[in-house]
Amino acid sequence: MSDSRSRREPNKTIITPLTLGGSMIDVGTEELLEETPQIVTVEGNRYVLHERENGDVALYSAICPHQRGRITAREEILLCPNHRWKFDPETGECLTVDDERLPAVPVSREDGSLVVETLPSKIA
Repeated sequence: MSDSRSRREPNKTIITPLTLGGSMIDVGTEELLEETPQIVTVEGNRYVLHERENGDVALYSAICPHQRGRITAREEILLCPNHRWKFDPETGECLTVDDERLPAVPVSREDGSLVVETLPSKIA
């Protein structure tokens, strides 16, 4: 398995993804899970990477479903600065407005890499 190249900037990681055998997309290494939630950029788009309390890993869209604001990761919460919508990093559910959530896909661990079959849609 090939490694993706990543570089760390304050509050975000830029990842140059590799498409692996089949349709899997490498979104980084397990080292990224040392501090989650965090913003990562994959294929030029922003996502939120988060390791849930049960050990599962999710990759969420970092675009707010309200007015397409850029989600930021703030310790235990995901926040859209446009109108202060808050999202739970465990579920992607909006804590401010009922029936809203960030689109997400599950992340698999393969030989130290984090991989997804597809990237989450930008808007649910």
